[in-house]
Amino acid sequence: MIWALPFIPALAGLAIWAWGPSARTAGAAAGAAAVVTALLALLVGSDTVSVAWSETISLRAGLTPQARVVAVTVALVALPILIFAAATEAARGLARLIGLLLVFVGGMELIVIAADFVTLLIGWEIVGACSWALIGHRWREGRPVASANYAFIMTRFGDLGLFVALFTVFAATGETGYDALGALEGPSLALAGAGILAAAVSKAGQVPFAPWLFRAMDGPTPVSALLHSATMVAAGVYLLARLQPALAGAPGFAAAAMAVGLVTALAGGVEALRQMHAKKLLAGSTSAQMGLMIATVGAGFPGIAILHLVVHAVFKAALFVSAGAAHHASGGFDLRAMSLGRAMPWAAAATGLAALSLAAVPPLAGGWSKEEMVKALEHAGAVPAILAIVAGGLTAAYAARFAWMSFGPGEARDRRPAAGTVIALAVLSAASLALSFLWFPDIHDLA
Repeated sequence: MIWALPFIPALAGLAIWAWGPSARTAGAAAGAAAVVTALLALLVGSDTVSVAWSETISLRAGLTPQARVVAVTVALVALPILIFAAATEAARGLARLIGLLLVFVGGMELIVIAADFVTLLIGWEIVGACSWALIGHRWREGRPVASANYAFIMTRFGDLGLFVALFTVFAATGETGYDALGALEGPSLALAGAGILAAAVSKAGQVPFAPWLFRAMDGPTPVSALLHSATMVAAGVYLLARLQPALAGAPGFAAAAMAVGLVTALAGGVEALRQMHAKKLLAGSTSAQMGLMIATVGAGFPGIAILHLVVHAVFKAALFVSAGAAHHASGGFDLRAMSLGRAMPWAAAATGLAALSLAAVPPLAGGWSKEEMVKALEHAGAVPAILAIVAGGLTAAYAARFAWMSFGPGEARDRRPAAGTVIALAVLSAASLALSFLWFPDIHDLA
């Protein structure tokens, strides 16, 4: 039953791609697949199951509490993004786009349920291949293809770390399960930990791999929304959180994770402040927020990182959808040409809500999760906590900048949005508000 989690969206995506239905039908079918996946993630048992690959290797899958939370989040955040894609993207190639988005979701679900390194690698490769195809979706334009190749090559350097980790674990124990990682010690554990960290930070757009996140903005806006919220970059943080108990004893792992995460949180914040391109500003924001999560994992609090991962997925998806709405209204992503508050007050309200959550304004969910991350980093010392607070200040500044420049007061132009855009923003805004009230008091139990 658990194997259906990745297969349902992936097979639905391939069917839509092959079938080539109308935009409305494609959106409805994709949305149904996302809903079924979310329900299955809620209902499926937590027992680990395995399928024999060979005499020595088995593919294993299971749902820990962390995994269940992330599996549900991936599917539910994908739902409004798929609706947005069906409503706003050009009919030419739409079936391919929606189909690949669903396969993308399926690959992420496989990463989430994986309980061994071979299964993880299969999901990891699916996500990487889908990101390449999705970023380069408008291949006739030329530049998206170059950006897709750049992103793919940049992340491949880090992905090699997973192969190093797999070979190290298998050579030392003869097994490929995550539990075998706990049997390593000394240099073997350090090598496996370094490989896993390299793979995670490359996917999460951390220093020195961060530039690919900005080039990826040449892809369609629905791709950017899903890639930056619930897939791809989220995979890196989830992997570290999932394996943190075994990696905690790896020499240098905690210090390296905190250093990379905090440096990226500051660098991403500065880059976001200087960007005039709406999606690239949000890309800097994603890099910075993932950095704070990785630093939190390094400090020994993976559950807190997962909390912010969920909250971030919702408000970041909303911000990208609002950027797409502004693009359709203004004809571009230049923030200086927007100021659409009077023309699109409904979008301005949704953007303001998401930006306030990003800026960690209580009682919104972003305020709760950001506070918990600072508390977690305080356990690692005053310096990490202070750097996190500085990064938080940068976050508030670029969140306010995005909201004001994109949907601040301007001319009262007549801009009628697609119904799918309104639905997507309404769903994501409601989810952001719901997360603010459904605070997780036992989040540490996920660690």
